[in-house]
Amino acid sequence: MDVKSRSIIDVLSEGNARILFDALDAFDGAKIIMWDPTLIKQFNLVTTTEQLKQHKVVSMLQLDLSPRIPQAEHNHVVYILSTSNSSVINKLITCLKHARSANDNRQHHALIVPEASFMIREALKQSREANSFLKTLESLPLRLFPLYNDFLTLLMDNLPSKLLLDNDWTELQKCASAVRQLELLSGCLPNLRCKGKWAAQVVEIIKKMRTQEETEVLSQHNDFQISDIILIDRWIDPLTPLLIQLTYAGLVDEIFDMGVTGNIKTSKVKSAGDSADPAGEIPLHDPLFKMIRDLHIKDVGKQIAETLGTLRDERAKLKENPPSDSVAESKVFVRRLLDMQGSERHADTHTLVAERLMSFIRDDLQFSTFPKLAIGIMQGEYGDRVIPQVEDLILEAYNPLIVLRFIALQCMVAGGFKNATISAYERLFIQSYGGYYMSLWIKLQITGLLWERNGKIKCEYAPFDFQTTCNRLSCFVDEEHNVCGTTAYPYSGYIPVIVRYIETGIRNSWRDWTTILSDDRPAVGRSTHSIIFIIGGITQAELACLRKTRFSNKLCMKT
Repeated sequence: MDVKSRSIIDVLSEGNARILFDALDAFDGAKIIMWDPTLIKQFNLVTTTEQLKQHKVVSMLQLDLSPRIPQAEHNHVVYILSTSNSSVINKLITCLKHARSANDNRQHHALIVPEASFMIREALKQSREANSFLKTLESLPLRLFPLYNDFLTLLMDNLPSKLLLDNDWTELQKCASAVRQLELLSGCLPNLRCKGKWAAQVVEIIKKMRTQEETEVLSQHNDFQISDIILIDRWIDPLTPLLIQLTYAGLVDEIFDMGVTGNIKTSKVKSAGDSADPAGEIPLHDPLFKMIRDLHIKDVGKQIAETLGTLRDERAKLKENPPSDSVAESKVFVRRLLDMQGSERHADTHTLVAERLMSFIRDDLQFSTFPKLAIGIMQGEYGDRVIPQVEDLILEAYNPLIVLRFIALQCMVAGGFKNATISAYERLFIQSYGGYYMSLWIKLQITGLLWERNGKIKCEYAPFDFQTTCNRLSCFVDEEHNVCGTTAYPYSGYIPVIVRYIETGIRNSWRDWTTILSDDRPAVGRSTHSIIFIIGGITQAELACLRKTRFSNKLCMKT
């Protein structure tokens, strides 16, 4: 999948860089960039410092509370800000007011990622002094970021909460704009297939965009085309993200928290005695990570050991067969040596990370029991009564986020709690964690992840009926279908609902999906891709399952 999908990733990366560089080149002369701190990491997926220098960027600073922008040999100050960071506009206004009062003769420009919304424009208009000093306010439509060769992200991790808690449906407009951007990069319009309320609304917006933008010219990239975009809601399966992930990438994310760029902080892996840079990161994009990321944690050590053995054999061969005096042979030898040294560094890195994971699991006696507890809950062993182990976790004041995951999981499997159960959990939760974490409890109730049968709180969405869905889709499989390479392997015998829907759609030609067929659909070939877009996000373990589906030339995409 990775080799075949490389061209579309390259095209998207080049498109993102072109959008940024065209915007910067519109300001003639030397310039300084003032970054919104929340954007810095995601722009590492778009460009490098050296590339920015080629476009006359002489300095880069973070936009913080200090309004003073140092003078340098430049004509323009360019603020690159996120539309999702509400506080950053106040900082921009402060900087502009300070520059005006200091008689700053440079031109000040603001680029908003991905779009300069109505609210942002109105906030600036409220401050006439700052607004009059701002030369340019434009959108910087960077919406899609390639994280891996088979995976794109919109970096909109808070979409479910914005939809479920804030009723902010403009988030779906952003999703539609991202899909439309993909369509314009492709050589023709793909079929759209959707399942779920959010997906259906996104498709309706895309249809309107297609009508309104008929004059838009589709890019002619012969190296890739998109035949189908399959859109599915996270709300179709709100249960699976509550499970503890057991794949290597999943556990790394659970315990060390992968950042927006798919990296982990060095300080979380290095021991206290090591001199680790607090801001340093370990990148997880190397070939070995690609090999082991979807393996169950119990199988990772064996694969790393095999890789180290192969590298030892390779080093021995290089020693036995040194290069002759030929320049060509010497170049090949040096290249092989450098490649091997890089592979050895990657093996050392993942050995360290795997050791830290296993150390965490050994030291946290409760954590190793969680997979068994989750399976027991999902198979209905506890019904809707208070689970003794969860009660013990609360009394120990264990991580409240983990505790809430198990309570919500049990609630969904049981089809809601009776009053006595939810009241007992709530009383214990308040006693152990206090009022601060009760806000999370209330948010779970509002979103419909935690509810009392016949309770007074009404949600916009009907409760997730796990038992019916699980039985209809056969989400649990027997041991012989739970081997490495199957969709049941990442979750040890359980196939996530979203994955089952995709598998069923592939098998019956999307019979149960809403489909908008395109008159411009390309013939299926090696350069033709299908994109699975999960609106609301996906876990690393679910992504591992999707990679195992029998669906050629697929890429996954999440908000």
